[in-house]
Amino acid sequence: MSEFGHFHATGAGFHMDKWGAGPFVIEYLGKTFRFEDSDMFGPIRLKKDGDPAENQFFAEKSPFWYAWEKWVDQGRRLSEDGITCVWSHDEPTPSKARQTEEARS
Repeated sequence: MSEFGHFHATGAGFHMDKWGAGPFVIEYLGKTFRFEDSDMFGPIRLKKDGDPAENQFFAEKSPFWYAWEKWVDQGRRLSEDGITCVWSHDEPTPSKARQTEEARS
C-alpha cells in the first residue's frame, strides 16, 4: 500500500498518525467536487469552506468516482496551485498498459 495522505511524528513518549491530504478540487461533467484523500480511508467530501460535509461520502453513482479513479490511476497529479486535480480520459492506467503489452507478446 502506498501511503498517500499519511503523516506521522514520533517524540519522547508519543507517536502521532494523521491520514488525509488536501483539500483537492476535481471537475467532471460541469461539476466541481471538493475533497480530502488518503489511501487508508479514501476521499471525504468537503464543503466550499473546506469543512467536512455533513454527509462525508460521495453517492455510489456520483460522477465523482469516475474522475477520482482516473486521477488516482494516473498518479494523483495536481496543477501548479497544488489543489486542482489533473487527469485525462484517454491515458491508460499502468495496469491496463501492462495488460496490453502482455496481449501483444
